[in-house]
Amino acid sequence: MNNLWMFGCSFSDRTQVSHCYGELAAEKLNVNYEHQAAGCGSNDRIFRVLGNLIADEKVDSRDTIVVQYTGVDRTEFWSPIEQRGLLEHRASELAQRHGRITLRERYAAGGDVTRFKIGSYNWQADTRESSLHKQYEEFACFEPFNTERWRASHTMLQHSLLSTGARVVFLQPGCDGQPHYAPLQYEFLKSIIPEFRKDAYTNFSILNRAKGWTLGSDEYHLSLEGHRVLAGELAAHIKHREKEETNDQSWIHRSRQTWNALRRGNRS
Repeated sequence: MNNLWMFGCSFSDRTQVSHCYGELAAEKLNVNYEHQAAGCGSNDRIFRVLGNLIADEKVDSRDTIVVQYTGVDRTEFWSPIEQRGLLEHRASELAQRHGRITLRERYAAGGDVTRFKIGSYNWQADTRESSLHKQYEEFACFEPFNTERWRASHTMLQHSLLSTGARVVFLQPGCDGQPHYAPLQYEFLKSIIPEFRKDAYTNFSILNRAKGWTLGSDEYHLSLEGHRVLAGELAAHIKHREKEETNDQSWIHRSRQTWNALRRGNRS
């Protein structure tokens, strides 16, 4: 079955809405939807989850993978503290069509995974985890170093994705001509390898409060109408690229037929 995999942060999650643009685009494309966009998600989580899907051969040439990168300051930590009821809570959310991935995830080998971003120490229930998040923010989070780490991992991910044959869309949203997560604006487009350059998609006008595409005073997340608009544009972009590739393959096929006919004529 063809799948559309969505990776990203709360921008691509069902944040205060019933549907997100990834699943709406999947419906337009008539493909199965696999939701991996998570609130407070990080690029490190994208590299970990998607990288393991590639290693386990869970994605192939029939799939479309949409990657929405987030802030380079974000990451995730393993914790030996297991939150009670977490598995049941997450299973309940994922069982619902409009469920969201919980902020905290159970790790298969034991313990939990917590997500870090600036200020995340404020909502950690355990004081030890809160201290870890705060210490990391104050003494180990440095934008130039974080950007360098992202660029290296992004490059390795792209070359790994090439082996799957899947269509890959690197999506960068924003507003007023600027990307949503500014630290990436200097590196994002120039770091995409030639094989994926035509599939990269930017929309620097989607976070438009005046058109009602954002959540009221929250200018960083889409309203349901904003999700619908972006879904339509993303689906159209994917269809356009599929048509271009079909035409390219058709041209190559016709060229080979013509060349073979000429060779047969020369032999006769």
